[in-house]
Formats: sequence, C-alpha cells, structure tokens
Amino acid sequence: MGVLKDYLPERLLSLPVAEFQDAFQPEIDKLAEAIFETTEYVLFAKTADRWLPLWETAYGLPVDPQKPISFRRSRLMSKIRGAGTTTAEMIEQVVASFANSDCEVIEHPEDYRFDIKFIGTIGIPPNMDDVRAAIEEIKPAHLAYQFIYLFRTWGDIKDQTWGGLVSQTWGEIKG
Repeated sequence: MGVLKDYLPERLLSLPVAEFQDAFQPEIDKLAEAIFETTEYVLFAKTADRWLPLWETAYGLPVDPQKPISFRRSRLMSKIRGAGTTTAEMIEQVVASFANSDCEVIEHPEDYRFDIKFIGTIGIPPNMDDVRAAIEEIKPAHLAYQFIYLFRTWGDIKDQTWGGLVSQTWGEIKG
C-alpha cells in the first residue's frame, strides 16, 4: 500500500494538506495492518489464532486451550478436508496431517476393511491417538481398518559393522 502523499497531485504537495497526510499516515498504516490481521488470523482456518475456538465450535470440535495451537489447527484442517465422501486419498491426507508421515491406504472391499500402511516412518508415528480419532470421524461406519508399521529387522542392518553401530543409540538403529 502506498503512502497517502503518493495519491496527491503535485500542486498540493507544498500546501498544508501534505502535513495532514503525514499526520494521517500512521493511522492508515495501523488500519491496513488490522485488515491484514483480520484477514489472515480470523477468516482463514489454516492461520486462525484468537478466533480458533470459534472455528473449532463451528466444525463440532472440542475446544481445548491446553493443546498446542499447531495441533488444534491441524485437527481443524483435517476436519475441513474430511467433509464430503471419504476416499483413500482423503484418508491419506488426514493421516499425513496428524502423523507427519506419508501413508498408503490399501482397500479390501470384499472384507469391508482397509489398511493404513505408514511408508514415511520407521516405527510407530507420534500422535496415533489423534490419527485414530480422525479416522473414526471420517470413515464409513461399516468399515474396519488396521495400521501397518514398518520396522527394521536384524537382516536390514546385517551389512553394518558393530564399529559403525557403536556410536548410535538403539533408537537410532531401530528407526
């Protein structure tokens, strides 16, 4: 946004009108910032902060100020994405938003179930309680599901030497 003086004709810049413009400019800057903040932090769920409880209530989510705002936004965005027909792609997006891991949905329609295979994480991803809650909320009620986790086996690390492993923790070797 420009400065008010930029919008004045040249002939008025030398008159006291320009002084009024200088006096108004800080207030106009504050107004522009307030409009930006309203747009950014109220109107968009992805960046909401002070108004996040209003968004959560509108989408039927419990308001829990004790949870981190990033978690609450992630849960809200998952709920927004989850509106409509549930597809394998939708489940993948919702799981990825909570677990911070890529996954693959393997459908078994003949058995009325699907598998969620984590392909971006070795071991059990964090936040699995929230992943389960989100899936329960968006999946069709008649479908069962299970998680498939990837783990390293002794065979996966057999080519490494003990000398190379000695500087790592057990968690680093497993994950």
